[in-house]
Amino acid sequence: MWLLVGLGNPGAAYQKTRHNVGFVVVDAWAARHRAESWRTRFGGLISRVTIPGTEVLVVKPQGYMNVSGRVVGPAAGFYKVPIDRILVIHDEADLPLGTLRLKAGGGHGGHNGLRSLTADLGGAGFLRVRI
Repeated sequence: MWLLVGLGNPGAAYQKTRHNVGFVVVDAWAARHRAESWRTRFGGLISRVTIPGTEVLVVKPQGYMNVSGRVVGPAAGFYKVPIDRILVIHDEADLPLGTLRLKAGGGHGGHNGLRSLTADLGGAGFLRVRI
């Protein structure tokens, strides 16, 4: 199983901001792969997709970004998903608009969502898509 995590902030005030790019991407990915209906669990919205041979749990934490780990940590623990099978999609202010980068591990670079994930997952060994 994989965890696909989109970082964002809940509420209409943040809906069309760059901080919600993680939500936008996982919403589109889940729709494309005909994910199950979203349900509330662990303080986030959770959906599931089965791709032949692989199950993917899609997670959108519903607390503010700086406490995202409080949702992802318990979900990863409950489903026994190792840290190297967690893919986090988040905004990256240092990249030019329209740029996408894949990164494995590393520091939080001042990103509070990544800081929270690193603390609650017990390390920074997850994969990241920086947009």
